[in-house]
Order: sequence, then structure tokens, then C-alpha cells
Amino acid sequence: MPNSVPVRVLRTVRVAVAGTVYGREIVAGTDDQVPEHLAPSLIAAGYCEPRPTEPPPPPPIPPVAIPDDWASGNADAVKALAAAITGAEAPRTRAEAEAIVKAEIERRAAAPVA
Repeated sequence: MPNSVPVRVLRTVRVAVAGTVYGREIVAGTDDQVPEHLAPSLIAAGYCEPRPTEPPPPPPIPPVAIPDDWASGNADAVKALAAAITGAEAPRTRAEAEAIVKAEIERRAAAPVA
């Protein structure tokens, strides 16, 4: 649609479209575009709101579950857990992996509960 404004539709309403007799409907709960000359009045009347031009940030990645018995696992399991926590390559030694897991447990314990 030439000269249009991206909006998030809050209430369903029919809008005029050049070249048509009946216009078209913009539907509540959807993202749409409206003619530039109609946008200010539709926004002021509460039919829609400007849509952000940047995409929203991705949802946060849920934390990796740390089993209570993580320390009793073999070295490869502890290294894999540390790699999952950091999102990086697995540490070379079990001691490095244990330090990562312990630091994460301490960080979670110190974090405020949401």
C-alpha cells in the first residue's frame, strides 16, 4: 500500500481505500497498514496504535536445568552441562566445568526471585 503507516489494530473498523467503493476492514488484534492520511485520526480515536518499526527482541532463553546430583556425573557430563550454561565450547577440564556450574548456581541463588 503506497504511503501507508504500519499499525497494531486495537478495534475493528472499516477504512476508506482509494479506488474502492466499500474500503476494507482492519481487524482488532492484527498488525496492518493504513493510509498515511488516515493514520493520525485512527490512532487518536483509539482504533490502532503505531507499530514499532524494529522487531521485538527475541524471548529470553530459559536457564539450563542443573540437576541436584550434577557433581556426581562423569567428567563429560559435567563439561556438557557447563557448555550448555555458557553457550560456548565445553571446558577442557572437569575443574573448569565445575567452576562454571558452581558460579552459575551461586548467581541463581543471589538473583532476586521474580
